[in-house]
Amino acid sequence: VAQQLAAQHGARVSRLSLVCTWLAPDQYLENFCSLLRDLSRELDDDALRLRLIDFVALGPRMPERVSLTEIVAEQLAAGPAHPKDAVARQWDLDRTIDTIEIASQIRCPTQVMWGSEDRIIPAAQAQALLSRISGATETRLAGVGHCPMLEEPDTFVAAIRAFAEPS
Repeated sequence: VAQQLAAQHGARVSRLSLVCTWLAPDQYLENFCSLLRDLSRELDDDALRLRLIDFVALGPRMPERVSLTEIVAEQLAAGPAHPKDAVARQWDLDRTIDTIEIASQIRCPTQVMWGSEDRIIPAAQAQALLSRISGATETRLAGVGHCPMLEEPDTFVAAIRAFAEPS
């Protein structure tokens, strides 16, 4: 949505940060999303489903600091888990998102942020975005997975601020 807004209504977007996103589906994404879709449909235990997704999404440092069981307990305390069918539909939708044409139309300053340990979005996807968006800058967060805002919130906010508020 953010890419489309920036491409089609550029005057309304002064800066754009794309965090852990991809340009177009590839075989890796197809395999990954299909696997998690199928597991989401089969697992009736919300806590187990969340532990699996968190284990894949979080970089290696987060589970070294806190147990996945604690992370999932916090998630479930914030509200019920999404219904498993809704989660499966989201994984199916994710497999269809293709922004190749949109990305090349983005003209505003753009930050492409990704975690060096992201197991959901490979580095090649960040590189593809960088090559399609004229003048885009790369922000690679070392040791972080797919959820930098959870894994390293201070680092994440500092990177967004540095880009959004240039000196």
